[in-house]
Amino acid sequence: MSLLIPQVQLLFEQKQEGEEEYAELCNNLRSLIEAVALCDRHWALQALHQLRGEVLAIGWVDITTPIDVIEQLLSDDVNWLAAAIYESLGVLLKQCSQLLRAVQAS
Repeated sequence: MSLLIPQVQLLFEQKQEGEEEYAELCNNLRSLIEAVALCDRHWALQALHQLRGEVLAIGWVDITTPIDVIEQLLSDDVNWLAAAIYESLGVLLKQCSQLLRAVQAS
């Protein structure tokens, strides 16, 4: 999880710099990170559902791939596959960060 901290910090700093239209996206990402950190499967799945709706609404269809992967990993009711979940979450955060940077640059 500590590998996610720089990406998370960058993502939320970008949100604070402007781009209020993406505030809900950042809130959904924050909820997902908190849910994963607390190993709360139900909350994480809720956050993923909201996040999927948000990224589709802003047209970021490519981001649905890591969302789908995380959702599949969380669908295992018996095991909490922390390393795989964190890895996919890192991919998701990196993609969101890159897209937010592109939005700010335009």
